Amino acid sequence: MKSLKISLILLTMFSVLPALCQNAAVTSSSDKTWTLKAKYQLNDLLVYKMIMNMKMSMAKPDGTALPMGSSESTASATIRMKTISVKPDGSAVITSSTSNGIVKTGGKSMPMPKTPVITMDIAPNGIAKMHGMDNIPGAQFMSGSIPTMGIMCPDHPVKVGDEWENKIPNPLGGEDVTVNSQLLAVETIKGQETLKIKQAMTMPLEMKMGKDGKKADSEKAAMMTMHGDVTSTGINNIIPENGRLVRSEGTFTSEIQMQMTGDAAAKSPFGSDMKMTQSGTIIMDMISAGKATSPAAHKSTATKKKKK
Repeated sequence: MKSLKISLILLTMFSVLPALCQNAAVTSSSDKTWTLKAKYQLNDLLVYKMIMNMKMSMAKPDGTALPMGSSESTASATIRMKTISVKPDGSAVITSSTSNGIVKTGGKSMPMPKTPVITMDIAPNGIAKMHGMDNIPGAQFMSGSIPTMGIMCPDHPVKVGDEWENKIPNPLGGEDVTVNSQLLAVETIKGQETLKIKQAMTMPLEMKMGKDGKKADSEKAAMMTMHGDVTSTGINNIIPENGRLVRSEGTFTSEIQMQMTGDAAAKSPFGSDMKMTQSGTIIMDMISAGKATSPAAHKSTATKKKKK
């Protein structure tokens, strides 16, 4: 369950996955160009439905399956993203909360493990700095910078068919990550004109984890070392005027080698070395876009009426 929670948080925040095409009218190439930039407004409230299907297996390095074997699960949840402040440079602070989470595995359904509200400082180019992960064992690495809330924007105007790339620091440790993008088409979804953009990336993972589930600073403090990579590929549909994500769907894979150290290795009934593989799909579909009521605004209005 812990690995499912971490995967869900990681993959939900990425949003670099491909859009559904049902009921969508596609316009192919044109000479029109777009200057893409995420634009935020105070108290914007975006609500999405998220569905993730995942397969996971645990094995020894030679491929021999471990007793915990493999599993398949489906997770669904409602995700609410609220803009709580907009800065002079166009960046914003957004909170993300998850509700109505259900996990189905082995023929059984259960509530999704509760996660705290996550805060993101998001720049106009789509890079976010994550906060609020400290209380989730094994997920503290998400405090780094990741692409989220739509796409990684190009630094120049683009037209259908154009490609670009962005580099970001790797929150999982290791070398910088290259995000490869291409504007595929103009696509109308439920009457809304969107840009259909393909994005793909592979994030190398190199990290040490302590007994508390947090990132360890040294080999001595580590209970386990992990290395491998996480790959996602897909297409986002965004509103060209503000970069708002309308719909996405895509695939992800990961293969991670895990090596236990010290007491953990000595007590492990499966040996010190293991390999975890994951694959699946994730869909995010906008349910609504509106405004959240500001408590501060209510208080101010109430005070003014009282004075009268």
